Amino acid sequence: MNLTRGQRRWIQEALNERGFAAGPADGVFGPRSRQALAAYQRSEGLEPTGYLTAEQWASLRKPELEPEMVRIRGDWFQMGSPEEEDGRDTNERQHRVCVKEDFDLGRREVTAAAFRAFVEANGYRTEAERGNGCYVWDGKWKQDADKSWRSPGFGQQETHPVVCVSWNDAQAYIAWLNGRTAGGYRLPTEAEWEYAARGGTQASRYWRDDLAHDQACGYANVANEQSVARM
Repeated sequence: MNLTRGQRRWIQEALNERGFAAGPADGVFGPRSRQALAAYQRSEGLEPTGYLTAEQWASLRKPELEPEMVRIRGDWFQMGSPEEEDGRDTNERQHRVCVKEDFDLGRREVTAAAFRAFVEANGYRTEAERGNGCYVWDGKWKQDADKSWRSPGFGQQETHPVVCVSWNDAQAYIAWLNGRTAGGYRLPTEAEWEYAARGGTQASRYWRDDLAHDQACGYANVANEQSVARM
């Protein structure tokens, strides 16, 4: 089967972890890696070809890392917001958009625990950690050099969505994830995200405009009255 270089690198890591000397995990499958793979296949009672079948790859990959996905059917929708909408930005001109293809979207955000597994696997440091921190809200948005996904300035549990990560950080996480799972993961396009987030509605919030303010906490993770009082 055809595998990406990242997936081949992961196979080498997995073989090394199991005691089959595949050599450096560089994604290049030379004779040493082929011999290690053949030895693994022999230990499993399989034909020692040195080449993986789809079923053998499934036994090596890490399904526990794979996020739960939801299938979204493509269709036309009205992207953007009307001029009278509260909080609207000037670049949100309404226009009709066609999401041509069905696509899969994660049921939940990537958690701090999932991102931590990625970081600990390869020593990755986010752009906020390497640079000037991330933006935090303190009555207004400001960049804080002491803040990152590890310490965003508020209580964070492992099951909470990871924060203070950039587009480049997300791409690095996805590349790592694709190398250790069945692959095919990517960020949604702006149109795909808005289409899915609207949930088939044309309101400013998917739970209807007439409930937008006083019912928001029942539908989304937003600032509550306590937060407003502090700000």
